[in-house]
Parts: sequence; C-alpha cells; structure tokens
Amino acid sequence: MNFATLWEREVGDNIRGVSFLRDQEGVVVASERVARMFDYDGEMQWRYSLGSDFRGIASLSDGGCVIAVKDGLVLLDSEGERRKETSLNKEPRAISTNNKIGLLAGSELMMLDPGGDSMVRAVLDFEPELLAHNDQGFILANRDSIESLEPKGSSRWREQVDYPIASIAAHGQDVYVVTGKEVKKLDKNGEEVWNKDLGDEIRQIDVGKYLLALLGNEAILLNTETSDPVWNLNGEFTLGSIDKEELALARERTIIFMRDVGEEEVFYEVMCRSKEKCGTFVSTKFLRRCPKCGAERIILRIVRKKLGESEKDIQN
Repeated sequence: MNFATLWEREVGDNIRGVSFLRDQEGVVVASERVARMFDYDGEMQWRYSLGSDFRGIASLSDGGCVIAVKDGLVLLDSEGERRKETSLNKEPRAISTNNKIGLLAGSELMMLDPGGDSMVRAVLDFEPELLAHNDQGFILANRDSIESLEPKGSSRWREQVDYPIASIAAHGQDVYVVTGKEVKKLDKNGEEVWNKDLGDEIRQIDVGKYLLALLGNEAILLNTETSDPVWNLNGEFTLGSIDKEELALARERTIIFMRDVGEEEVFYEVMCRSKEKCGTFVSTKFLRRCPKCGAERIILRIVRKKLGESEKDIQN
C-alpha cells in the first residue's frame, strides 16, 4: 500500500463536510456557506452557494448530492445545479443516504426518496446525534446508545454503551462505533466482531475499502476484517472521507486528496506561485517548498506517466 498525495486545495472557510460522489470521479467539499466539487485531478468543476448554515452532506446514486442546511435540504445534480430545495420545520442534525435519504431532525428520522419527497417519518424515543446507513437500513446513535432501523423505521436492534459515542460508520451489513480511544465493529445483529484500542481519542471514522480513523495528530487506516493497521499519516486532520482507492483529508481550510498508487512510482509537477514561476519534477515524497527555487507557495499536480532523467527538470 502506498497512498500518495496528488493535490491540495485551500477553500475560503473551514471545511465542514467531505463526501465522495458515487459513480463519478469527484469529491464535494463543503464549508459553512459554500459547496465545491473537485475532480480527481484537483480541478474545481462546480461551486454552489448554500444560503444557509451547513449541517451535513451525502452523495446520491445518480452522481449528485444532498446537502442539509439550517432550514432545510438542497438536492444538487451531478453538474452542481439545484434540482430541488425543501424547507423543514425542524433544524436537521445529520444526513445519510442509501437508496433513500435519511435525515435527523428533533426526535424524528425522516426518510425521503432520492427526489427529496417524504416517504416515512419514524418518531424516536430518544434524540440521536449521529446517522449512518448500511445495506439493512439506517444506524442512529447518541452518546450512550446505538440503534439499527429497518427501511420502514422499525427497530432491528439497540445497544447501550458505557462510554460516550463520538462517531459511527457503516458498510455492507457492518457497523463501526467509536467510544473514546476504541473503535468497535458490530455485525448485522449488533454483536461485537472486534474491538481495537488506538491509544488516543478518536475524532471521526469513515469506512470504504478500509476503515479510516482520525486521531489527535494522526490518520490511520485499518483492515476492516482483522482491525490491523495498514497505513498511517501524521498530521492534525479535522475531517476525512474514504472511497475505494481514494482518500480525502481536511485540515481546517485545506483539502488533501490522496490515492493508493501501489508500488508504481509517482512524479509530481511542482508549479510555483513565486514571480519566477519555475517548475521541476520530484518523486513520491510530498514537498511543501519548491525544490528548485525554494518558494513555499506551490501547486502540486499529478503526472501520470514516468519521465526520463532529462525531463525531470524543466522551465515553464
């Protein structure tokens, strides 16, 4: 495994949400009032002004996304065009999607179809703060309990915990729960499969091909079957999302896009923002300073072909 940083982009405000889009090479990065979609080459494809405070984001099966804001929902298509906007009487707290849109508001779980029309409202006997989905329905959690709901809103199972739940994630039929320094994997019946102590408070998890865990000063990937660590990166990251071979990490206003490139050597084109605007090529090590002229403000862009020795140092 060899995750390489392909690019970094800075947005205007602190990043509040990150979501990979389904069936297209794109990642949506949301700040308090603006959502931006970057393709896998780091080019911004669209920008949408939310008009209200951001509350959550989730991808849709058609390549679009749904964004929860303080007073409702906004559905965007794959081009970033508004498809529908819905006002809500209650402020949403969390959002997740499978073949339905799930939205937490007050003590209700609202389940909508992909077009944003209401289908089912489940009145809950507690007020969950966290929401995820798996193949069986939605997963809800507050500080001391976690519950699995079927698509029509009936409970499959519910578990109490002794330590406050900080984050949840789900994939396939499995559920992952963070309590303090530990992350637990639960099966479809809520039974514990494994429990991993990572030695530091876990801020957030996400799951795709691997389980991503963000600690105070480190991002770790775990094998979902064995819980063994397979990769780590030092740094203080505030949010993260993982897809198949791609990883997006947020550090305040900066989004960092990475990909597992395996054993293949990767070269970067370093384009300075200095007056000289020199250019050079460097290998897999990620540099924050231009290795040619020493400028600190640079742009990294992936070069997908290997380069001969004579091509590794060029002028622009």
